[in-house]
Amino acid sequence: MLGKAAFFVGFLGASAIAGHAQPLSAINWLTESVAKESVALNEAPVTQDGTSASITTTTLGGTRLDAVGLFPARSAGLPANLWGESASSTITALIGEQTTQGLPALRDLLFTLLLSEVNPPFDAGNDGNLLLARVDKLLEFGALDPAAALLDQAGPEDPALFRRWFDVSLLIGREDAACMTMQSNPKITLSLPARIFCLARQGDWNAAALTLNSAEAIAALSDEELALLRHFLESELPNEKEALPSPITPLVFKLTEAVGEPLPTFGLPLAFSVTDIDAISGWKPQIEAAERLARSGALRATRLIEIYSARKPAASGGVWDRAAIAKRLDQATKARNSAKVAELLEEANKEFQRADLSYVFSQMFGPALVGLPLTGEVGELAHKLILLSDGAELAARDWAPDTSEDQFLRSVAIGDVNTPKPNGLKAGAVWQAFTRSDRHESYEALIDQSKMGEAILRAISQLNETGGTDPVAITRSLTFLRSIGLERIARAAALQILLLDDVS
Repeated sequence: MLGKAAFFVGFLGASAIAGHAQPLSAINWLTESVAKESVALNEAPVTQDGTSASITTTTLGGTRLDAVGLFPARSAGLPANLWGESASSTITALIGEQTTQGLPALRDLLFTLLLSEVNPPFDAGNDGNLLLARVDKLLEFGALDPAAALLDQAGPEDPALFRRWFDVSLLIGREDAACMTMQSNPKITLSLPARIFCLARQGDWNAAALTLNSAEAIAALSDEELALLRHFLESELPNEKEALPSPITPLVFKLTEAVGEPLPTFGLPLAFSVTDIDAISGWKPQIEAAERLARSGALRATRLIEIYSARKPAASGGVWDRAAIAKRLDQATKARNSAKVAELLEEANKEFQRADLSYVFSQMFGPALVGLPLTGEVGELAHKLILLSDGAELAARDWAPDTSEDQFLRSVAIGDVNTPKPNGLKAGAVWQAFTRSDRHESYEALIDQSKMGEAILRAISQLNETGGTDPVAITRSLTFLRSIGLERIARAAALQILLLDDVS
């Protein structure tokens, strides 16, 4: 029942702002789009920039904010009372600790938790900190579309929410909507750089220039901010010796783009990579950005194939070799040309191994390999890629493996482990998880205390922290996930534990 969540994903020191304490998961590259305090400026009286002398915030109900989601929890096999008796601070901290480097199946489960509409924790206040933590984690993964959808559901009236909504809007090309929302919301006072940007975007260049001059007169902006905004308003290229404001925020990113000096997204937070997916970008940065986002789970593997296949590689090596062989393999699988697939598969797999894209490769081609008469080492590789893909269970039911190792893999894929205990620590740990039903006492205690969501987050962390190599963590976490009905997630995670090392 987790497909709905995956669908949404595929589209896929503390500070204070306006008196709202930021959660521990707050990211430090967000634009300071909301003024911390009002600044009196000589602005043109005819300008309607939506600002006021001070911020008066009427917080939306904390219960409503923290309950915001894109689909009902029950559609993903989760209870509406997922957080139960867990403290908001505990859930927020656990979400903040989740890594982008974990098992793909557990990452998908995390996305489901972040996007589900569930009852807020029992102690949820009026700050919406749990919603903010969920949005921040999605931004960390580069999943801007679902983050934007959550923010749209919540509404950007709250300053802390507006701060994120403004930046996400900049990165996905909705800057005009962000400025219009600011104009119509008297509870939001924009910071000076955001105010100047929005005035210019709305065509009021005179008011933007007057605001900038006034800000300069009272030293309200840094030298770097002044220089960049001056170049933006006067359409002049920046002096190469002038430093950019730090950190690079979505607003700084948009301003440099506007003056004809766009910044490369490589090395910036993953969320910036979304801007390169637009076809306006050069093909190489587009491929590189798509690979980064596919690796984090924020971009569908099918979309990556489309980008690889868009043009003919202009050079060789690195991304060009991956694009070329992915396109050829895609054509061969679509033509059901088993000889050509056999010729390309191992080489393609090695290319994607080198880029840490083995799992993405399995998602791109695993389903297309089902039914092709491949034998020998190529056939073995094909079976592993199929078992790592979303179609593992259906394909495994029609598979009659010869070896005991493959028989065990098939039994895990179909969820009917009736084979003898296999050799190897990881395989033995998986076998135990699928042949026992008793939960470890730590998880049992959390369930007894109505803390299922907390238990799931701890199970994800326990397995990811060990990289899927600790037999104890494997057995405990997978047994727990199976015991609460997340059978398919447990199977997928188990197959990834057993197979990813073999194809990477």
